[in-house]
Formats: sequence, C-alpha cells, structure tokens
Amino acid sequence: MPDFVKFIRNFVGSPAQPPAFDPDRERLLYLAEYGSGWFWETDTDHRLTMLIGALVDPRKVMGMTREELSTARDLKETGKWDRYRAALARREPFDDFVCEIEGPATVSKTGKTAWISVSGQPRLDEQGNFAGYRGTGNNVTRRVRETRHLEDTLERFHLFVEHSPAAVFIQQDRVIKYLNKAAVDLFDIEDPELMIGQSISSLILDERRDAFERRYQAALAGEHPPFMESRVVTQTGKQKFVESSIYRTEWDGETALISVFHDITDRKLAETGLEESRKELLGIMNGLADGVILVDEHGIMINLNLAAHNIFGYQVGEVDGEAFSTLLPVNSLFHDTAYTTRYIAEEAPKVLGKKIMSLGRKSNGTTFPMRLVMSALPEGELQSGRLIVSCIDISREREMEEALFQAQKMEAVGHLTGGIAHDFNNLLQVISGATSVIQTEFPEDDQRRQFITLIERSVTKGASLTSQLLSFARQQSLQPEPSDVTGLVRDMEEVVRRIFNENIDFEITTEAEVPQVMIDGHALHNAILNLCINAQAAMPEGGKLTIQLSNMELTEDLAVGDEVVSAGKFVDITVSDSGVGMSPFVLESAFDPFFSTRPIGEGSGLGLSMVYGFARQSGGYCHIESTERIGTSVHLVLPEHRETSNR
Repeated sequence: MPDFVKFIRNFVGSPAQPPAFDPDRERLLYLAEYGSGWFWETDTDHRLTMLIGALVDPRKVMGMTREELSTARDLKETGKWDRYRAALARREPFDDFVCEIEGPATVSKTGKTAWISVSGQPRLDEQGNFAGYRGTGNNVTRRVRETRHLEDTLERFHLFVEHSPAAVFIQQDRVIKYLNKAAVDLFDIEDPELMIGQSISSLILDERRDAFERRYQAALAGEHPPFMESRVVTQTGKQKFVESSIYRTEWDGETALISVFHDITDRKLAETGLEESRKELLGIMNGLADGVILVDEHGIMINLNLAAHNIFGYQVGEVDGEAFSTLLPVNSLFHDTAYTTRYIAEEAPKVLGKKIMSLGRKSNGTTFPMRLVMSALPEGELQSGRLIVSCIDISREREMEEALFQAQKMEAVGHLTGGIAHDFNNLLQVISGATSVIQTEFPEDDQRRQFITLIERSVTKGASLTSQLLSFARQQSLQPEPSDVTGLVRDMEEVVRRIFNENIDFEITTEAEVPQVMIDGHALHNAILNLCINAQAAMPEGGKLTIQLSNMELTEDLAVGDEVVSAGKFVDITVSDSGVGMSPFVLESAFDPFFSTRPIGEGSGLGLSMVYGFARQSGGYCHIESTERIGTSVHLVLPEHRETSNR
C-alpha cells in the first residue's frame, strides 16, 4: 500500500477502530489512491495543514506557504503572484495557479524542480468564519515544459530569421515551405509565393546537385554536414557563389530542414587581390604596439597581430579561426558567439570607435583588465572581416592608479597626523615644564615626587609617539649626514640580539663594499629596530631573521605614489624573517598609519608608517614582499651619497 494512502487512512479513520461505512470517506480514499491529483488545505495564514495524494511526504511541507515552496526564479514572476495574493486577500476562489517548486516539495520522482497547478476556494469553520483555503492540485510539469520548449523554439527561429543576413529556406518533403527576405534578394525572386511548394534544387547548378543531395540526406539523418561552397543560378539567370549549410529541425510538428546560404560572390572574385591586401595589412598590424584583431561577421577571428598574441599568451596562428569569445571570460556579453553574430549583423547603432573597458582571458585561463576599441571596416574593404578590435592590457595602468590612490591617501593622513603631532608636542612641553617647576617644590624624600616622576615618564612616552607621528608625516627634523650604513647596522647587532628570543637565529650579511648614504643615523636605528621588532612578533615559535645590505641601481625614474624616485644608485637594506607572512589584505594596508594586526594595547600601528616616512624623507622608498606561512622581507632602499657616487 503506498505511503500516502496509509496517511489518508490514518487521517480519515484508524484501521484499528474502523468507523461505520461513510460514502464520502470511501470516495475520498478511492480518489486519493487512484486519482491523478491531490487535495490540500491551508489555515488563515495560508500555510499547509493537510496534503493528501501528492507524491511527497506531507510531513516535509506542513506549515509552509506556497511562496516558501516555490523557486526563487518563479517568485520573480511578480504579475501572477500579485494576482494570486490579491485573490487571497479578497478571499476569492482561484483556479489553475501554476508555480514552480523544488526541494522537499517536489512532485517529480527524479527530485528535480517541477510545476504544479492548484485551484482552491475559501473554507469556513462551524461558526461561519474564514478558516483558510481548500483545493486540489495537479502535476503540470510536462505541460509547462512542452509549452516553454515550443515558445523557446519559436523565439529562436524568429530571432534567427529576423536578424540573419543569410538567405534561409525551410524544406519539408523536398519542397520549400518558407523563405526569408534575404533569400528573395539573393536569388532575385520576383514572387516569393510562387516558390512555396517548389524544389530548392532548381536553384542549384547541375555540377553541385549530387553533393547537395548527399548533404540533404545526411542532415535528414541527423548529421551536421560542413559548410559547402557552390554556384547557384538566380531567377534572372545570374550565377553567384554561395556558402551553404543545412540543419534538421521541425516544422508544424514534422521533420524539416533549414538551408542557409551566404553570398560569397564578391569574395571569390576578389580573392587574389584580397590576399595581397591581407599581407600588407598584416605587415602594418604586426608593427603596432597595441593588440589588433580582425573579426568577421560571424564573430570569428580572422587574424591577430603579434602584440595581440603576446597580450593573450597564444602562439602565432593558434587561435586564428576561433571565436572572438575565446579571448573573453564567460560572463562577457561577447563571449556568446550568437550575440556577437547578431551584434555585427544588426543594423542598430553600435558602440564603435569608443573605448570599452572589459576583461580579457589569457591562454592559461587568468583574466586581466583591458581597453577595447571596436571599429567597423569601410564597406567593400577586406570583405572577409567586419570589425577591427584594438585591445590594450591596462593591468599596469590599474596598478599605478591604485598606487597613486594609496599614496594620496597616505599623504592626506600624513598631513593630518603631522598637524596633530605638532599640537600634541606643544601640550607635552607645557606639561613637562610644569612638572619640572612642581618638582622643585617637594623635598627629595617626599613620596609625592613619585607621581611627578610618573608624569614625566608619560611625557617621555608621548614625545616618542609624537616623534613617530612626525616621522610618518615626514615633518620630523632629520639631521642627515654622510654615514657608513654598514657600520650603523653592525653597531645594532648586539642590541638586536638582546631583544630577540633564543629560538631566533640572527644574521647580518653585506656585500664587499657598500657606499655611504646621506641619512640621520639615529632615525635609521629606529627604523631597523622597528622592523626587527615586527619580525620577532611574526615568529612566535622561533625562526631566522636576516639583515642584508646590497647595492642596487634604478636605470629609470620610479613612480612611488604621486612622487618620483630619480634613477641612480641605491643601498638596499632588507630585513627578512621566516615568520607567518602577510595575507594580501594585510600587505595592502601594511603602511597605513595605526593599522596593526596585534591585539589592542600591544602596538600603535605606526612602526611601518614611520619606516615608510623615514625612507621617503631620506629620498628613498620602502616596499614589502611577503608570502603567507613563508615569511616577509621589508626593503628599505636609500640613495647613495652623491659625492660617493660621483667618485
């Protein structure tokens, strides 16, 4: 006995204590067991309270509304849902309300989404008050799918016929049932009505009729014959070259064939001259720095210049003849070849000659930002192509824009920080002076002097913080002098070793001869100390820290935000650790003032900001390389002392 019949029997009467014979009860049982639909009831909130006969366990859907059972896609059809809710609000009967359901509510044996049709009317309780709805339901999945399939088929056919520049014939039983305007124009047909019922073979020259017949039979058998070039004769006696294709479809519910013809007469006649023109064009294209792609009317790439191959990472000729969509991610409009074909074929205005920001897809599947410019070829020029697409990889441009934005942000924060630091320093001087005066008022053994000492220590810490703020804002007065950077770093070795845990190996390496730099030695000590403290925090379980000094040279000016570091010789002081590394998010914000990954109270977030400010104020720059779970390297790059570099 089916589970839902057991449910009905339990619902209308217990088998252990069978009630007296009730015709209505027996009729309900019979309909539930053998009927094609089901019965349902809802409460005043329109939640299911009874479900009999559906191909689903009622316990899974009890208490749910019809909206909760329906798919998100179906709920977007607001028109029908508004009408349905209006009927419920007025407590009116409704009939054949069709909705799509999924999940535990599905009535499909396969578990997929299905469509149901429900009808219902209000029900009243014993006092005559509205108690909800009662009604029936049916599985109409097949009906809906058949209807939608038919609508989709008709829509596709309509779009194909309306927007295709090709001649289209529909044949059934070897005679023409339909032809479009392009077919009338191609074959110079005076009266299209007279062609209905005629054989299309009358338009094919004898030399190609056998081949056309073989293609006809292959398509009828469900195969997809390749494009065929042939000559045809028009009703005015002209001979033309065409490229044809043939497909199987349905027409009025029976098998039919669609024949599509493209006029290639001009192309065939001009083929020799076109080849020479193409060679000249390719020579010009390959000399351009921008990527240039020639796309035909079907969205197929005829040729790419060398720059385009390099931009997208393909070998020369590797994607010739492929769809233009090959170079685009799947979410791009032009990734759809059919869309591209319609876009080119439609007479509607197009975005031509204007820059289009898009994403490109390289041969390895990675995407990158690019700028496209589409230009239509003049009528009659290079008829094998309809569009010229110029593309430029703007990845570097985007990176520079981001770097500029970051630098401007840092500059704005720097100005704000510098102003605050100056004001704060003035306040500290007042406090420091006041404590000095007050201290003279108390004897040496007065216990209250300890509070004054505490105030002085706080003032000292505040002054140190102010110094860091001014260093970040590049408003701190530095005292640069020609300095032996190797000696300065070596002098720090003992201090650094003392602050490090025993489980951290420390090493200083340097090239044979590192030139002098014009810096404030004390500020350099503070900067390197900050970097070492950060490195220790990144290695809680121990590791290795290395300070490496090396020479480097910039052969051209380097843009650092909205400023420029001039080309020349530099000393690169690199502090490297084998710690936890930085995530991309942390790396992007590392130089931001007050940004810290440490717990609150364990860091001001100004360490790296101070190092960055010191580097820029000294005429150099600072950058970070980091990989999670591998480690971090901070490069403090400072310019050589000019007198040294000019020797």
